[in-house]
Amino acid sequence: MNARKKLEELSGRNYTDDLKSFRIILDHICAATFLINDGAEPSNSDAGYVTRRLLRRAIRAGRKIGIQGSLAVDLAQVYMDEATPYEDLIANKKKVVEIINKEERLFRKTLQQGEIEIQKHIRNRGKVTGAEASYFYETYGFPLELTEEFLAENGYHIEEKESYEEAARKHAEMSRTASAGKFKGGLADKSEETTALHTAAHLLLAGLRQVLGSHVLQKGSNITAERLRFDFNHDEKLTPEQLAAVEKFVNDAIASKAAVSVAKLPKTEARERCQRQFLG
Repeated sequence: MNARKKLEELSGRNYTDDLKSFRIILDHICAATFLINDGAEPSNSDAGYVTRRLLRRAIRAGRKIGIQGSLAVDLAQVYMDEATPYEDLIANKKKVVEIINKEERLFRKTLQQGEIEIQKHIRNRGKVTGAEASYFYETYGFPLELTEEFLAENGYHIEEKESYEEAARKHAEMSRTASAGKFKGGLADKSEETTALHTAAHLLLAGLRQVLGSHVLQKGSNITAERLRFDFNHDEKLTPEQLAAVEKFVNDAIASKAAVSVAKLPKTEARERCQRQFLG
């Protein structure tokens, strides 16, 4: 079965019923599939941003022709059929499918939550301004073009649209200020309390890697005598169960009352020792 026939099957419509939507879906998912295979995984920057936009526009177009369930991953698998002459695509099929499936599930959650919040906002305010559209993006990950599309479908439009850019600029400036000031990395001092939280930061990283996977890396930290801030990479919000598991890991480690020693080691040896002791 080719991609066009698969899309007709998924939508219950014929290709000629909505040529524009069908072509957007087929072209965008095909391009995104090959981009991911070449290493441009969906993200908010660089080539990954293009991949994300392609997939999300295709999914939105799919909603227009009645597809509420799986779309991108189904069509991507057709493009990666064993008949394809691209051997590397066949070899990477499992990984590419997993990435597209994760991105599609993530975006559908974004769509659902964002639409609920916008509907609630319209009921309360009767309009959406550009600044409010910026808030929807920063808070719920709901892009401007999606807000415009959703409003148009419900008989509204963004008012004072120019305020979107101003609100986005202010948010970016606040983020830069926070990064440069309040959340400056490192330890605030060498006190006993701060040192203890520094040790806890290492336990936290070990717990996160055990629960979420070895892809988790520390991306920054800020430790004072009163609190620990810890930044790490992970592409989904942690579930309550995952948070509880990480908390249990750290608390169990603390409760074990293991002796703590300080030693200076070469970076490679330190990493290997940490791997053996905490990650197995």
